[in-house]
Amino acid sequence: MPVAVCGLVSLVLTTAGCGVLARTAEPAPPAKPPAPPPTPALTEAEAKRVLVRYMLTMNLAQRRLSPTVAARVETGSALELRKAQYKIFKSNKLSAYTYKFTSAVGATPKFSGHPRWFFIAPTETGTGKKTRDLMVFVQAGQGGPWLAAYSPAGNRVTGPLAKGIDVPDVADVVPLDDTSLVLSPGRLPAAHADMLSKGKRSPWTPMFQLNTEVTRRYKSLLASREVFTKLGWKGYYTPVASSHPVYAVRTTSGGALVWYAVDFKTAGLNPGKATDLTWEDTAWGDLHKPFVGRSDIRSWFQGSERQELVTYIPPQGQGKIQVIASRWSPVTLRGR
Repeated sequence: MPVAVCGLVSLVLTTAGCGVLARTAEPAPPAKPPAPPPTPALTEAEAKRVLVRYMLTMNLAQRRLSPTVAARVETGSALELRKAQYKIFKSNKLSAYTYKFTSAVGATPKFSGHPRWFFIAPTETGTGKKTRDLMVFVQAGQGGPWLAAYSPAGNRVTGPLAKGIDVPDVADVVPLDDTSLVLSPGRLPAAHADMLSKGKRSPWTPMFQLNTEVTRRYKSLLASREVFTKLGWKGYYTPVASSHPVYAVRTTSGGALVWYAVDFKTAGLNPGKATDLTWEDTAWGDLHKPFVGRSDIRSWFQGSERQELVTYIPPQGQGKIQVIASRWSPVTLRGR
């Protein structure tokens, strides 16, 4: 773009001694080129290659239970959950399944620069039954690797992501402060955490559809809190908005499909005569020993868990917020 150059300007000041001063004006800064128009994050063929690379790399990571290998294709929350899961699997001598993607749906938002992201929901059969993860892949810079940042498990394994919810193949990113929605995406993690923490006492609860995704996690939270009282421990189990990024894409209805996470901060102290704590999961087994080296905790503990989520926010006046996918895992634990 041509840059305008300022001409010379003489400023003449006449003093009592009849002296003459002259100076030139400073040149104007170069005009900033306009930002390029937004374009899709990548093509359909490129998205398929990203997914194939993810599958092949993760199958190697799964065989070795190696977070280092997983870090080649995962980042952020997804990688943090993976590290914790591999620690549990190694301690409890579990094997991880092989990824087998058979089909996928997805969409790519439009961007003018980086970072950029897209989502894809592959149908997977490696566990012996059909499942579908709603995955977000991010690229930090031009030419950089595409890494999975979230991978919550969806309720539906084929067809639409949820009833009446669809995203165009090339979609718009939703601003996190969008006020045209029932709730702006940027406020969703804190609202979700408050709903889980307070139940009916939360002002956000009436905005949510209280489906199985919501009620199951709420009941689990109440049970965890009840354990403290029942066994004589002093402690807390508190959901909070995760610090991981929020991603939101426009749906065909004018709503938003949003990826985010809620963390569960927990700590406990034995005041003297409390019963030892153990933690057994039906699928993963002992969840204490992988982190603290023993199955029972007798004195104190501090840890965190996380739930990754995909949630639909409708336009104002068009229904309630609906959670359509989630994934939970312990993340950290210390204690003795």
